[in-house]
Amino acid sequence: MKEFKGRTALITGAGSGLGAAIADVGASLGMRLVLADIDNEALQAVGSRLAAHTEVTTFRCDVADSASVKALSAHAVQKFGAVHLLFNNAGVGGGGGFAWESRLEDWQWGLGVNLWGVIHGIHHVVPTMVEAALADPSYEGHVINTSSMAGFFNPPIMAVYNASKQAVTAISETLHHDLDIAGLPIHCSVLSPFFVSTNIDQSERHRPMDLQVHSEPTSSQQKFKQQSKAGMGSGRVSAEDVAKLTFEAIREERFYIFPHPRMLQSVEQRMNAIVHQLPPVEPFAYRPEIYQALKEELSYAKRAAEMG
Repeated sequence: MKEFKGRTALITGAGSGLGAAIADVGASLGMRLVLADIDNEALQAVGSRLAAHTEVTTFRCDVADSASVKALSAHAVQKFGAVHLLFNNAGVGGGGGFAWESRLEDWQWGLGVNLWGVIHGIHHVVPTMVEAALADPSYEGHVINTSSMAGFFNPPIMAVYNASKQAVTAISETLHHDLDIAGLPIHCSVLSPFFVSTNIDQSERHRPMDLQVHSEPTSSQQKFKQQSKAGMGSGRVSAEDVAKLTFEAIREERFYIFPHPRMLQSVEQRMNAIVHQLPPVEPFAYRPEIYQALKEELSYAKRAAEMG
């Protein structure tokens, strides 16, 4: 897709972070915007700001809920007609710690938003894009699913997040093949950032009441929170940088979008281990001291010694 002006972008998670940055770039290109988020106050603030520059409609949506995304899709079509860019972007970052210490509520919430949000977007919005393509020979569409570098290698104490993002990568690759086989003028990309300065580490405030947990966090869960906060603060690539890179990739019809190319070293090491049937490699190839520090801090032997 080379031309964006006058076309429609539907963006989930548009109330802040990467979603808001994508909306900013879309508005600067003259796109009509359908903005969705579970945080209605933040959503309205972004919508009001961008309404001075382009046509905008907002819709409070819980992407973990199929009916909510179905209603969002219907709203977009009713308001602007065909959707041209679908950004399945909404995500949460909670639920860390040792895999066996992750609560079932963590799995339900993390997979509900990060994975089912993408599934619901594909299920409810892509069929409307297919219909538009069949009705209009000039139609062009593109689906952008937000994964993560965790969708290509698996850092420790992040089982919930890793699983959700690995699944998003797999679905995106399959969607690419499906669209190609169908011969449709719709492309697909998987966006996989590493640490970007957003507020995803604060996403617990939007956890549904029925999935709240009240137990004290374990040592590994506390470490995950510390690690996430530090990572968000250390991000050298901004949400605005990622958004601009994403639109460049759409223009070039690139499937894989890696805003942090240095992390591909870890991906390469993982792939080599798979091909040569070796055990999983330490994921922080560029900074092995991180993995060693985790081993020293979270060792059960150390815990037993401290307990006497």
